[in-house]
Amino acid sequence: MNYPNLRGTFHLSVILLAAGFVHGCSTTVVPVAPPLRDLVADDNHGLLFGRIDLAQNGNHTSAPLQWPIYMNWWIEEESRGSRILLTRLLFDEPFAVKLRPGSYRVRDISFRSSRGVWHADLPTTFRVHSKECISLGTWELQVQTEHLAGLMTQTVSHTPVLTPNVMEDTLQLKGCPSLIHPPDLGIKRSVKLHLRPRGADRY
Repeated sequence: MNYPNLRGTFHLSVILLAAGFVHGCSTTVVPVAPPLRDLVADDNHGLLFGRIDLAQNGNHTSAPLQWPIYMNWWIEEESRGSRILLTRLLFDEPFAVKLRPGSYRVRDISFRSSRGVWHADLPTTFRVHSKECISLGTWELQVQTEHLAGLMTQTVSHTPVLTPNVMEDTLQLKGCPSLIHPPDLGIKRSVKLHLRPRGADRY
């Protein structure tokens, strides 16, 4: 038996298996920009809506030019263990994404600044069913930052994520029989922020 060839084949198989595992368990999803004509809830997917309003040290996000313009979320489908990166969730704008049915948990949220990438663990869970629209509500985030750490306070408000006419068109024309209300409506909580300096971020 040719052991060097066998060992080389084994190592190649391990590498291919690992690559397949990484690509199979991690997906990147970018929200659909209005109009939402291409976003359809079907037998295999539901629609997730939300909005993020962010303020830095009491100021609106548009004040400092170096302040970030979007947020990234790592979410995990709990039964399958698959990880999804929701990227380019714009501040002060509604977002809408298409997801497979399942129970999801937000594992990490992050946003860029001139100094690096801020990360926080903001525990949020939601469930997606096929042909269903679910809203995460409007996240009103207040951020206080210092050198390498900070604090972020989240409040999920009643502020409409989408205008009534857009929501009506989405519910009637995109396969959603009704809109599921935000799971954390009215809850206020604070979490720690950690800065990953430039050059050390993963996005």
